[in-house]
Amino acid sequence: MGMAVAALAMTVAAPAFAQDDAALDALIDGSATPAEALSLARKQASQGDTLGGAATLERALMTHSKNSAEVRLYYATLLCRLGDRQTALGEIASTGHIDADSPAWAETRAACGEVALPSDDDGFSFGGEASVGFAYDSDLSRSLLIEYALPGYPLVASDDGVSYTQSLRAGFRAPSGGAFFYGTMGAASRNPLQGTSPYFQTADASLGIGTQRGGLQFSLGAVVRHARIGGHPFVTELGGEAEIAVLDGPGGRLALRGELVRQDFMGSTPAFSRDGSRYDIGVSYSGSRGATRYALGGAYELKTADTARTGYGGFRVGGSLRQGLTQSGAYASVTSTLRYVEYRNENGFTPVAETRFLSRAALGIPLGIEGLDVEAAGSYASRSYNATSTLRNYDNVGAELRLVWTFGN
Repeated sequence: MGMAVAALAMTVAAPAFAQDDAALDALIDGSATPAEALSLARKQASQGDTLGGAATLERALMTHSKNSAEVRLYYATLLCRLGDRQTALGEIASTGHIDADSPAWAETRAACGEVALPSDDDGFSFGGEASVGFAYDSDLSRSLLIEYALPGYPLVASDDGVSYTQSLRAGFRAPSGGAFFYGTMGAASRNPLQGTSPYFQTADASLGIGTQRGGLQFSLGAVVRHARIGGHPFVTELGGEAEIAVLDGPGGRLALRGELVRQDFMGSTPAFSRDGSRYDIGVSYSGSRGATRYALGGAYELKTADTARTGYGGFRVGGSLRQGLTQSGAYASVTSTLRYVEYRNENGFTPVAETRFLSRAALGIPLGIEGLDVEAAGSYASRSYNATSTLRNYDNVGAELRLVWTFGN
């Protein structure tokens, strides 16, 4: 599925981005002003090359037309026609003053549906995603367990199962003078509908302040997280985060982010305690090209702990791709993450190295209600250890069917 989505993205993008140098130079020369860029984009769209028109306007917004409301509005119009309404809403919110009676605004609304005029006063934004659904796992009973693989050691048998899932993620940004305040919150839960397999709930929140000067953005905030397993508290994290980001034209963002939190695990004792600090520093890039959105990133992790062997150091890498498929808003997406850590060596104990991999592919279909989609997904997860660790490997094949509601601006 992941390779198919990537191939589809490259195939769809070919008219706009696989042009030879001479053709690309001609396009640039023919769109050197906002008016020329608009004229060329409209001509491309009228000839069926909607993605090529969006690419023309994207280049214009990165160079000479950053402050052109007409260019940005028509770019949003083409994005909606390509099925990427979320990115289009972000472009509309960045437009500034819009004449509510202008033909350009009427054209955008015709393509994107009911859209509120952006506020000239405060630029406040709020949005998020909520979902409910069902999930199948081929090895639900061992999804949260780490077991020894020793002769005679009692093992939990592999046991598939179905769960009820819920999730919510939301955030806001509120400008204040030359700065802005931001906040995020999220919650998720999985509750098995059969058997006594482990279930969990997680919640997190952040609150901070930032500033932006041109294409450079800096923010600093506080973060808190809490997780419960099997109906009992498991771990609480409390700390801070900082980020420096470079805004790379329409939709592009290169970010360096650091985090330091204190971890408190329930049930810790002087004889065995995982309590300690966790450090995380990572770099990521996210962007969009027409109806395609993507993100790539990597990070280094370090954890210290009262009981040394429960601390670790390692890295993770990951990426995501979302491709709009139809003008009505159907999409395909794929997300993958690889994480490797080595636990601290401690005299008398076997060194442990752990590798985790997760990949998920999804197909979303709009239901005709603003922001509401039905999404079907398949996933694969694995957790493997070095041979001398005496720990048991785990792998799971999963499937999901859920309703997803995207809201806000």
